[in-house]
Amino acid sequence: MSLVNRRAALLAPAALIGPPRALAAEPATDDRFERLRDRWIDMLTGGSALDPRSPPYDAIVRGVADNARQWWGVMADPRTGPGALWNDPASGLAEYNSRISADRLRVMALAFSTPGSALAGDPRLKADLVEALAWFEARRYSIRIERSGNWWEWEIGIPTALTDLLLLLRPILQAERPGLLERLVAAIDRFTPHADVGTAANTVWRSHVVALNAILARDAAKLESARRTFPTTFEDVKSGDGFHADGSFIQHDDLAYTGGYGRDMLSRSALLIHLLDGSPWALASAEWAKLAERIGAAFAPVMFRGALMDMTRGRNISRANLSDIRSGQAVIHALLYLGQVPGGAGLRSQAKAWIAAQSGVYDVFAYDPRLPAYWMTPYTARLASNLIRDRSVPTGAEVEGCRVFPAMERAVFRTGGVAVALAMSSARIANYESVNGENLEGWYTGQGMTYVYGPGHENFADDFWPTVDPYRLPGVTLDKRPRAPAARVARNTSSAVGGAELADCAAVGMRLETDAGGFRATKSWFAADGYVVSLGAGISSDHPSVVETVLENRNLGASAERRVLTDAASGERLTRRGDIEIFEQARWLHLEGYGGVVLPGGADVRGLREIRQGAWSRINQQGASPTGLRSRTYATFWLDHGVRPVAASYAYVLLPGRGVAQTRAFEVSGAVAILDNDARIQGVRLEGPDVTVHAANFWTALPGRSGEISASGAVCVAARVGRRRIEIALADPTQAQTSPIEIELTRGAATLVSPHSALEVGFDRDRIRMRFDPRGLSGRSAVVVLARA
Repeated sequence: MSLVNRRAALLAPAALIGPPRALAAEPATDDRFERLRDRWIDMLTGGSALDPRSPPYDAIVRGVADNARQWWGVMADPRTGPGALWNDPASGLAEYNSRISADRLRVMALAFSTPGSALAGDPRLKADLVEALAWFEARRYSIRIERSGNWWEWEIGIPTALTDLLLLLRPILQAERPGLLERLVAAIDRFTPHADVGTAANTVWRSHVVALNAILARDAAKLESARRTFPTTFEDVKSGDGFHADGSFIQHDDLAYTGGYGRDMLSRSALLIHLLDGSPWALASAEWAKLAERIGAAFAPVMFRGALMDMTRGRNISRANLSDIRSGQAVIHALLYLGQVPGGAGLRSQAKAWIAAQSGVYDVFAYDPRLPAYWMTPYTARLASNLIRDRSVPTGAEVEGCRVFPAMERAVFRTGGVAVALAMSSARIANYESVNGENLEGWYTGQGMTYVYGPGHENFADDFWPTVDPYRLPGVTLDKRPRAPAARVARNTSSAVGGAELADCAAVGMRLETDAGGFRATKSWFAADGYVVSLGAGISSDHPSVVETVLENRNLGASAERRVLTDAASGERLTRRGDIEIFEQARWLHLEGYGGVVLPGGADVRGLREIRQGAWSRINQQGASPTGLRSRTYATFWLDHGVRPVAASYAYVLLPGRGVAQTRAFEVSGAVAILDNDARIQGVRLEGPDVTVHAANFWTALPGRSGEISASGAVCVAARVGRRRIEIALADPTQAQTSPIEIELTRGAATLVSPHSALEVGFDRDRIRMRFDPRGLSGRSAVVVLARA
């Protein structure tokens, strides 16, 4: 189709029709590449299959045009040979700023090419785009310019924007600036010649660039190499970057990144699979079946009502435009694209559930000019709109249960519409990442930070990170020595971090040894029946700063007033902002809209309601970070262990989502018995109406006992004892033991119902004897099921 005819078709009003057309496989002619180009342009702009004047597309189209008009209005005239196209702080000679310039040009090209846009087909915009690309090729990115600085910008960031630009404007460039298209395609090929370079997300990103550049160059061999390469990243890795057998995702060798690099890896893979569907390079469903499995095993457990949990997002948490909810939308969009190709129909129910969950918090169709161009396009909105209206697709359900991810030191407990997520670190997994001026105050995010999600799950999306006190992150035990921005806080040198999981209960913990052994703590979390018991022991520090354990630090919003009640004093507490109150020997406290905290045996709890201010630019120095101050009110509760404590301890129970009466009732119920809480053993007995959970973490190689459980060495144990069956999970928190561990549970059982290859099980009259060989499990749980006599 000629440019004139294609433009006329794009701009003509069209009624909403069914699913996007599939490309028919055809002989090896140039038509194959033209069809792929047409589909990619449709994916970016919406194409002719919808009416851009009707909701929800009209707002997106208008947003694209407004965003483009903003950048076009302040762009320097490229004909005058300026030093930069934009003179704001996010432009200039640095490779980062070159990528930002390319991104802005892409926005302008999208507005020019999007049907219904106020700038669609604008001749002045077309002329300026051509001149700007010529300027960019001459001064920023060409076969003549040597690469400097961050390789990622040259090989992935800049060419990702350029390939979109060139595909959108190809006929215009060929007609009006002969040779420019070919020179830019050659430059991209110079900096990103191969897809099979790098690991995990970087490999998928390169595959994306190589594939789109191959469409521009009509290079079947290059396209085939990209198509063959990116599915290899769906397979398990045994160490380092990529997906692990337990559902973890690692990038940069030792960082938990399901919600960052893993999210983008899923997004780009989904885009490529959708783009290639129906073409000679289409992937068969079996070729991406492993990716579909990852959605259930790796992503769904860390998605809460459509929000992608911050504990997996690394330095992304410091980006103002990329909240947990916005990140979750990228996962939803990936499911929308995959749901249209053979083998992907089963993913639509989950996408529908997350869209419905987000609808009450954010406009799922909202266009955000700060996000990449492919996040919410008219095409994506069309897929979502069709899915919402499709009554044949049932709405899926939220994942429930306990999950431990030993390869990335994360855990999550979910039930009854609430979730508690844990971020830990070890000698294997770093406590946080701060590079490129990002995440400057993330020092303690991997030191046991505890995220509680419930009815107000937007807590972390509501300007949490620039306003929260970084020395009082919930769940963390720390000494409050001052840290410099981006300081390399000494990582945890202990390898004893992990947990054992059953479907609805878990025993998780970490030994914390930082600052050359100057700070030490042993922390455990035992989850069952919608609550989490948190224990800490052996808390010691040789630094002359106060040591605290933070029970909760809740973002109440811009001016939220939520009642705080406790048994330690009558009436509402924390009524005055800025005043620290001490709840002496409190046995329970309750925060309205959050839930309760029970303190077995009582403890002196400090509480503070305060207004905190901060700017995103304080924690992220990249040019796009807003500099304006945000204000949020926080309710904070913590335990003060004093200065230079020796073997201090704590115990508390989180009751997310519970009311005041439920919190009071739980405190006197006797449901929780703390059996041991020291640096060697931490153990509990949790009583339910039909089930008793026996759980313990044994931290040393010495034999020990906690209640009805005994162990010969370091092991995490969770045993669920019911009237007719017993389920037992064991895990090696060190991931390094080579000798079997002997475990006993003082209970009788008749038969072994479900065995595990790593466990030998024997029975005496009143004992279950287990010999656990953890080799080869990499910290994963070995589970057996027994029938009671």
